[in-house]
Amino acid sequence: MKRLLLIIVLTFSFQSFTKADDIRDFEIEGISMGDSLLNFVSKEYIDNQKPFIYPKSKKFKEYSVDIELLQYDMITVSVKASDNKYIIYSMMADLSFRNNFNKCKTKKTQILKEIKSVIGEFEKEEDNKYERSLDKSGNSYDESTTIYFKNGDNIRVICTNWSETMDYGDRLTIAINTEEFFNWMLNEAY
Repeated sequence: MKRLLLIIVLTFSFQSFTKADDIRDFEIEGISMGDSLLNFVSKEYIDNQKPFIYPKSKKFKEYSVDIELLQYDMITVSVKASDNKYIIYSMMADLSFRNNFNKCKTKKTQILKEIKSVIGEFEKEEDNKYERSLDKSGNSYDESTTIYFKNGDNIRVICTNWSETMDYGDRLTIAINTEEFFNWMLNEAY
């Protein structure tokens, strides 16, 4: 099945009406679920990088992907810690909206509309708003929408509104997750 390029600028130009019904059909900056991280960076780069290790389980490691990015500010991927093939189970792409949460929400709405226009049937859609625990004032929060595929994989589109005291700047995140990674994240990682 053709891979469909999911990009923030929303310049989707599909040659056919093929619907994506598998998370592996989506690409961000040329990267898809199930690809090897080794297709994009060298083993030496991976070995020299300090991956993010989740606090309660070391099953997955998260690496930044140092490639020339056309649409995003940063991409990270998660792979199984024991996998020497570095198969990607989750990826996140971030785009900064420095102090412009409303613009982030507008872009989030556009992206969700585009995603829904290219996916086949999906199991459910879920909206959430939750505080960012890093901000002890309680003034920073995420607004997220998760689209679940029938097999449990999902795509999340998140706008983060950081309070001015945090000095992080608002951002949009697109997260593509396999069911295995997402369940681990919810139940084991933290």
